[in-house]
Amino acid sequence: MKLKTRMVVAIGSVLLIVLATAFAFMYSAQKSQSEALYYSQAKSINDSLKLVRKVISGHGGVFAKQKDGFSANEFLAAIPGIPAEMKSAKGDKFALMNGFSFLQEMSAISQQDAKAAFSYRSPRENPFNPINEPTDKELAVLKEMKAGTVTEHHDKVTDENGKKLYRFSSAMPTDESCMKCHPNFTPGGVDSMMVVSLPIDEAEARNAASMMNIIYVFAAAVIVVLSLTYWLASRITAPIKHLADIADRVSKGELDVNIDVSRGDEIGELAEAFNRLIASVKILSMSGDQ
Repeated sequence: MKLKTRMVVAIGSVLLIVLATAFAFMYSAQKSQSEALYYSQAKSINDSLKLVRKVISGHGGVFAKQKDGFSANEFLAAIPGIPAEMKSAKGDKFALMNGFSFLQEMSAISQQDAKAAFSYRSPRENPFNPINEPTDKELAVLKEMKAGTVTEHHDKVTDENGKKLYRFSSAMPTDESCMKCHPNFTPGGVDSMMVVSLPIDEAEARNAASMMNIIYVFAAAVIVVLSLTYWLASRITAPIKHLADIADRVSKGELDVNIDVSRGDEIGELAEAFNRLIASVKILSMSGDQ
């Protein structure tokens, strides 16, 4: 392998390793920042919903006027002793909203605004409402929460429509206000959990676009680095090759040569030494001829 090639490979390899390390660090930092933002947003919504649910449940639920798309909850109506519907003196119908159904209404409204959209569920074993049927993963997490080994869980999932979601789950300890709608629950135990899901398709797309821009920048940097490395190697090896050519000509008896010394570095000093050597050889040659 020629000296120039070895220099390009050696210097280029070191610089590429440095660039690759920097890229890996930036990628990891951006990923961690995104995860922290997802977690912060989901947990903030989760805490707010827990507070709203606690207030609603503490009052035994609220009655809301029925309208298109909203009527008495069939699941609440199926529970003995729960007045799921009532009429006002004017004949208007009102439906009972417990903590869960109230938050479901909030979830539906939030999804009308893409910037604030979230979805809410309350998975549990043997739920009244099929929407709360736990997945295998959620059931495993719920069992850990019941055992007290974890209080929250978060992950990324893809729903049945192919949308990417960041899912935050937290334990829902049962208090006295829960017993009205769930007499089968254990007071103080964890019989359900709150799951908040945030759509992250747009955020992930922006992250991917940002990473591609970083890749383009690093690719351009690699090209520049390799070009500079090649130029530097050429600048170093060209004079050495010239000296080697002169030495070859002298070895063949061509003594009327002189190296132009135009450098003040070590290569220039080597060129001067070559000139002195050639002059000495020339003098010795002339002495021998006499």
